[in-house]
Amino acid sequence: MVYCLTCCSEGRLSFYSTEWNIIPQCNAVPVISNPTVSGSLEEGEMVNASYTYSDNENDAEGLHTFQWYRSDDTLDLNRIAISGATNSNYTLTSNDISKYIQLFLSLLQERHLEL
Repeated sequence: MVYCLTCCSEGRLSFYSTEWNIIPQCNAVPVISNPTVSGSLEEGEMVNASYTYSDNENDAEGLHTFQWYRSDDTLDLNRIAISGATNSNYTLTSNDISKYIQLFLSLLQERHLEL
């Protein structure tokens, strides 16, 4: 089976099968809103990220990927991924003192195509 990507309205991607001539409905990108990081900004304390997930088609929230980073300044000088920091929470260490900490979140949604 051959799958091809095609662009739908609003810049969304969909695919179709050249073998079956199936064109699934376009799927909107999920959205996060109200992102917050809470907790005490002290060594040994845990910070926790939270957000509100929404999806126009009511697709279920999938397993997202989290990665915390450490850098020297707001321009991301010497930014590195913090080893093992791949959850919505992170415990600050002595390496984080006087550094900038960021969280990157990749959203996924569960989408099931009915053929």
